[in-house]
Amino acid sequence: MGTPPLIHPITGQVNVAQLAAEITAIRDRVIDEKLRLQVALPALSPTIDVRITCFSKFQNLLGSLQLGCGFWGLNLLSTEWWNRHTSYPEPDRPILRSEFQMFLKLGLVQFSFSAVESSLRVFMRAVDAGAHAGATVEFKRVYDDLLLRRLVTPMPGHVELLDMVARIRNTIHNNGVYFHKSGRDADQRYRGQTYKFVHGKPVDVGGWPLLLLIVDDLVGLIRDVVRDPSVAGIAGDIIDPGS
Repeated sequence: MGTPPLIHPITGQVNVAQLAAEITAIRDRVIDEKLRLQVALPALSPTIDVRITCFSKFQNLLGSLQLGCGFWGLNLLSTEWWNRHTSYPEPDRPILRSEFQMFLKLGLVQFSFSAVESSLRVFMRAVDAGAHAGATVEFKRVYDDLLLRRLVTPMPGHVELLDMVARIRNTIHNNGVYFHKSGRDADQRYRGQTYKFVHGKPVDVGGWPLLLLIVDDLVGLIRDVVRDPSVAGIAGDIIDPGS
């Protein structure tokens, strides 16, 4: 038997157990990469150097998402749990389950993007403390410069990834509708596909398969930046301000 589909092809329902399994697989890759990095760079402090703590942030985020899936699968799908612990009538429960699922998606997008943004700003300051007003300007200016010009190996694919996540986060800030200060639509490329973001219109890019793929790619982005000689070769700890 093969792996069960994450989304049922007919009903569109999420297989919560499979979702939890895929989240666990990404979290395991994060842990493995963090351990490999600690072996490769043993002088780094695992509690204060951002080259290590950036992986810990993803590890904790994905752990929280695992807990959310556990609550969803064990309780929110159980009639007995609803009857015992809440007073919500039966017709309200599907709505609340849907809202809880959206809560998990929003948390995944917001916190994963935040983990990457905070880490890349610290890396930029470590590479060039005076650039971009101490890496405090608009994030795109920071990551374009860091990923395309400051590393030994330029990473245009990771720029495309961050552009995609930034547009998705824009829709989250606007309750699923894409707005841009220019008022223009956007065609965003990601992994060989083009996603249409129409100004003032809802955008359907919030499915679990795409979000999990993006998060896995964000982990890969962090791995590649940390292992690039321009960052890996910085002597001493690069202090994580949040540690």
